[in-house]
Order: sequence, then C-alpha cells, then structure tokens
Amino acid sequence: MSKNCEIVKDLLPLYADDVCTEESRKLVAEHIAHCSECRAELEKMGKHISVKAETDVNVMKRIRKRMRIEKITVGLISLAVVLGIGIFALLYMVNTLGPMDVLQMSIGEDVRAEVDENGDLTLILKNYAATEDYLMPILSDENGKYMGIDKDFDASKKEGFGVSLMQRKVNSFAAFETYDSMERKIDVFNVDEAKIDRFYLYDDKNNKEYTLWERD
Repeated sequence: MSKNCEIVKDLLPLYADDVCTEESRKLVAEHIAHCSECRAELEKMGKHISVKAETDVNVMKRIRKRMRIEKITVGLISLAVVLGIGIFALLYMVNTLGPMDVLQMSIGEDVRAEVDENGDLTLILKNYAATEDYLMPILSDENGKYMGIDKDFDASKKEGFGVSLMQRKVNSFAAFETYDSMERKIDVFNVDEAKIDRFYLYDDKNNKEYTLWERD
C-alpha cells in the first residue's frame, strides 16, 4: 500500500460524509480515479451509509407506528371509561328511588287502609299507587315531629306511624293509565298490639300528611 493510499483512506470517511476541505476532496477524487483499491473502499463506505440510512428510516417508521398504536389504545381506553361512567350514571339515575306524586292518586280509593276483625291493618294500593317499589316508614310524635327529620322528635311521645311511597325513576316514566286495575295489599301492623294511634300516608314530595286510619 502506497503512502498516498494511506492518506486517502484516512480521508475517505470525511469524503464520504462530504465534510472534507476542497483540497482534500480534489486529492481523493484524483486518487480513486486511478486506485481501484481505494475506490472499492469508498464504495463499501457508501453501502454502509446507505444501509444505515435505511435502518434509521425503518426505526422511525416503527416508532411512529408504535406511537400511533399507543394513541389509538389510549383513545379507546378513554372512550370505554367515559361510556362506562355514562352507563353507570344512567343506571344509577333510573334506579334511584324518589317519592311518588301523591297528587296523582285518589286518597281513599287508590290509597286506603282497612282493619279486619283481628285488628290487622292492611294498606291497600291501587292503580298508579300500586307501582311503588319501596315503603319508607316514618314515625311522628304528638307534636308532629318526625324521627330522622326533626332533631326534637320525642320517641316517648310517638303517636303516628306513616309510610311514604317511593318509586324507581325508570318506572315513573310510564303513563299512569297503564296501571289501571292494579292492586296491592300490604300488612302493616296490628292495631290492638301496636301503641300507635294513627296511620298515615306521608307525601314526601309535597310535604303533606294524609290520615288513613285513626284510633277512636
């Protein structure tokens, strides 16, 4: 290997990257025009550079693809969470109990109380009133205070027992006329055994009482 070849081979990487001086570039160009060995070395460098460039492009493509997949995944997860929360909120809303509108009922006809010969008091619900999902019990004292509502409720002077008709909101969406001819009977208590003088329906929606039975 000539001394010129050694010098040119040292310059080949700079020549291949196009960062050498104009004089060095001219020297290398003139040398490889006649030296097949140095020319072959430069060609190898060119292939390596090409392969490296292609490799870098492939890596960038893979990175972009992975980032795109991650974005789509995050988007799908976020959508699933939002839909899940929405469905849960909807189910919670339609299944939440709320007070029924007593003004839509006829007291004495749709809602009444009967006491049989054994002293058992039965609450009778008809039509719209019969669609209740839960009877919320209420105790009141002689002063008209309610347990769990009024702080000054006096348990030693309890006088009345009432119920508030509660219904799931999903059932309240239906038309009232679809409930015609429905009837439910619910045993409440025995008037001879219970120390209660009055049984009433409490309209929690309009804050009003309707006496259904009262001790003589």
